Amino acid sequence: MKTPILIPSVTEFNKGKEIETRHPLISVFKQEDSKPITPNHYQTGLYLIFLKDSPCAELIYGRKTYDYQEGTLVFMEPGQHFGLEYQNLPPVKPNGWGIAFHKDLLKGTALAQKIKEYHFFSYAVHEALHISQKERATVLEMIQTLYLELQQYTDKHSKEIIISHLELLLKYFKRFYERQFQTREIEYQLLEDKINTLLEHYLLDRLAEKQGPPSVRYCAEKMHLSPNYFGDLVKQQLGKNPQDIIQNFLITEAKKLLQQEQKSIKEISLSLGFEYPNHFSRFFKNKTGSTPSDFRS
Repeated sequence: MKTPILIPSVTEFNKGKEIETRHPLISVFKQEDSKPITPNHYQTGLYLIFLKDSPCAELIYGRKTYDYQEGTLVFMEPGQHFGLEYQNLPPVKPNGWGIAFHKDLLKGTALAQKIKEYHFFSYAVHEALHISQKERATVLEMIQTLYLELQQYTDKHSKEIIISHLELLLKYFKRFYERQFQTREIEYQLLEDKINTLLEHYLLDRLAEKQGPPSVRYCAEKMHLSPNYFGDLVKQQLGKNPQDIIQNFLITEAKKLLQQEQKSIKEISLSLGFEYPNHFSRFFKNKTGSTPSDFRS
């Protein structure tokens, strides 16, 4: 695979887009005022946010394109690989806004820890944020306010104000994603049934014996979602932690097997993905209050 081009800093990012660096750790820019990123394979060292308002290069993740049409927002985190391709389009200047900021901007602020709560930075394909016209107006107003702040001379208040504007934006993005999970409810209305079906096949195919108990990552990949997007979707739709759903499924299956008595506890533990029976017994007791042997007797 071709070595990706690293985007290590805001200054280097701005240089590639031929825009002025007003602040060494954050850049807010109008897409139409900047040079389009050259189609290639990249690795970002920055947090990136793109609001797309017109046709431009396709964003590629792995072998698939992002769900990135007009009126959508895409987020990337440091370390993420992405590609750009112009598919059936000549290189054109996109229309919209972008934000690039370095993690060092957050040092010494509460947002340095909270940034981990904004899972959308690690969402993957088909997981862009689709916003309504009303939501877009809200986002644009906040981005433009941040943009104007960066046009000012830096003083002792600058960092606090910049961080406040940025955090407010992230809170709104989180709100809009939760709205998106709800408005796409029909698509995921049988979500828990789908998860349980995946888990049933995992056991039937004897994957647990080879790979251990099923994981959140396994379920997410089978539904073609990133683990964070899948986890947030499950919490929003079902009000449950996906790990709890998996563990409850394993307990239900364990009870069925223990009631049948054809298999030993060791065989049951292996079939559910537990390498050692004592690990299974500890898990079962933590969830039910009794050991497998007590439950069976």
